[in-house]
Amino acid sequence: MVLSRSQMQQNAQYIYSYMHSKYNWTLNAVCGLLANAEAESTINPSRPQNNAVNNQWWDSAPGRTGTAPNPTTTWYGFGLFQVTPWYAGPGTKRYNPYTLGNWALGKGYTANYANCGTIGGMDVQLDWLVEAAATHFNNPADNNRDQAKWYQDSRAPFNAPTPAIYGTSTESPERCAETFYWNLERSGSLDPGSRPQKARAWYEFLGGYTPDPPTPPTPPGPSPATVSSNFIIIAKASGLF
Repeated sequence: MVLSRSQMQQNAQYIYSYMHSKYNWTLNAVCGLLANAEAESTINPSRPQNNAVNNQWWDSAPGRTGTAPNPTTTWYGFGLFQVTPWYAGPGTKRYNPYTLGNWALGKGYTANYANCGTIGGMDVQLDWLVEAAATHFNNPADNNRDQAKWYQDSRAPFNAPTPAIYGTSTESPERCAETFYWNLERSGSLDPGSRPQKARAWYEFLGGYTPDPPTPPTPPGPSPATVSSNFIIIAKASGLF
């Protein structure tokens, strides 16, 4: 579901607090993240790509066999950053134990039809970004191609080979948005579009906000400032759950 401006602002404040207190990210870096999350999901950590519902697994596509776990098909994107595929089973061409779904499920987070599961929470996706997105994995099912989600792209305005390094940036919010885009998102259009302008708007909104340490959710899952279940659109259950 598309979030309203006030809902996005609430989530933006939570993300700034979380990333600043846990990972010591700068405001500039956070605004670059927010610009991309706004463009991808309206800062909704529980949003499947295109609000997809009951999408079928692309059985006919090479290397994509079997059923997909919730909350959406593995080939489509999911979450704040629309990680695509958000999950891929072992032996498939896009398999990566460090992609969002595989990593989160391995950490004990859940995905299910009833409420999207704790994988749709804010904290897990932010932790994944910093702790796993840049991890290299050469997949033998795809000619040992490196499946890392975050990597240094030559088109990025500045050097940030990992999200942790990116998070220290004092470059302008606009340049942060473009670097985040090229190093992680790289959408089909291969164009950051209005993300630099969105980053500037978030910088102006958060400039007078003092981030407080967020209250961790118990159990791990959707955080106090994340969307509630009525914002979640999920796909059908699979045999894995």
